[in-house]
Amino acid sequence: MNDTNSFYQLKILHLALVIGVVLFGGVCLVIKLVFSISFPELLPHNSIYITILILIVLIAGSDFLFKNRISNIERGMPVKEKLAAYRLASLIRFMLIETAAIISGVGYLLTGVVLRYFVLMIIATGYFIYVKPTKEKVIDELNLSYSDQQKLKVT
Repeated sequence: MNDTNSFYQLKILHLALVIGVVLFGGVCLVIKLVFSISFPELLPHNSIYITILILIVLIAGSDFLFKNRISNIERGMPVKEKLAAYRLASLIRFMLIETAAIISGVGYLLTGVVLRYFVLMIIATGYFIYVKPTKEKVIDELNLSYSDQQKLKVT
């Protein structure tokens, strides 16, 4: 497997995870609109604040862990190893952001409060789309030299 395939696999994985979150949100919305079932007694009254706190912690944690892992990548490493480390850092980031979106979706599914939980899910999904891996981001975040860019075939 060459380095370019590794990058495209990461992009496809990101797209699949985003589609999964969007479909989950759509299913939650349809369930609430068609069946009008809610279980607000399952969540405490202040659960929206807990959900917001979880969302902030997970998104901030995803950025912190991603940047921490990226900073541990040594400049002299081969491109293949840099991309493997970048992919692992990205997967951790994606996992935490997806978790935030799904927790918000579950809160919406249980309570049916659109303006609170569903909006939080949309915000988390929007951020998930924003962190999409692009060639320019990979080059910038990994500080790839021109020779590394040539090996990656992204110039």
